[in-house]
Amino acid sequence: MRLMGVQRQEIEDDDKKPAPGPAPAPVQPLPPSPASKYFEAKQGFANYYFNRDEQKRLMDAFRKHGDFSGLKGEWTIKATGEADNRETNLEVSIKDVGDKSQVHMKILGLEYDLEPLALKLQKSDQTAPPKSGGLISALYLYRQLLLHGAKGFVGEFSHGGQEPFYLPGPKGAKPDFNALKTMAEVLRTRHAGVSAKWYFSLKDTRLMGFDVSIDRDEDPCEVYLSDYRAVSGKMLPHKMEVRHGNEGYAEFANLKYELKTDK
Repeated sequence: MRLMGVQRQEIEDDDKKPAPGPAPAPVQPLPPSPASKYFEAKQGFANYYFNRDEQKRLMDAFRKHGDFSGLKGEWTIKATGEADNRETNLEVSIKDVGDKSQVHMKILGLEYDLEPLALKLQKSDQTAPPKSGGLISALYLYRQLLLHGAKGFVGEFSHGGQEPFYLPGPKGAKPDFNALKTMAEVLRTRHAGVSAKWYFSLKDTRLMGFDVSIDRDEDPCEVYLSDYRAVSGKMLPHKMEVRHGNEGYAEFANLKYELKTDK
């Protein structure tokens, strides 16, 4: 079960919409007030000013674990583990070429490519590898968050308050949800047509995991991050688990990173 948030959700079924009523009266501007600087209008929010303030507080605390803003070159991630119940290596490269982004992934002996900003995308490209729910899209958005922060998300970037987050339990064991539950601070994003929710620890603001939804009517790709270690003065996870639906898709350890500064 997932909480859908308190912001208005988009409803696209035009046939069920009621007939439009009379146009509202024009809004009269308020007289100048010292409180005006604490108000920012944005569709779906009563007052976006305080939401933006919460975003900044959370991201400032998150960046204390590492500032990635200067690493604008190609990012390469390699790991060993298993996927779809088979041993495999994972190799991922993400880079920007002009105003485009390119993602290349090799897993289980197969290769996948994604240009997330392309105008015409096949759903199968976004949800690759099969059974993962979109790990290739998830890792692209992960780089967007670390590298660009709020500027990396064109569609949405908002603070989502706090929600329960369930850590992955031992493989094969019946999950004890009470034991696995922890509270997390949440960011909600949308970019390149893909929505995501990011879960940060209340104790130290480390990123514990994130969900990426290619299709709102299907289960997301769930990514869990742990075993943080310093890499060139920046804290990065060295263990990654991936779930889709009710099944575990992959588990990787010994993640190795090469994050370049130049494009």
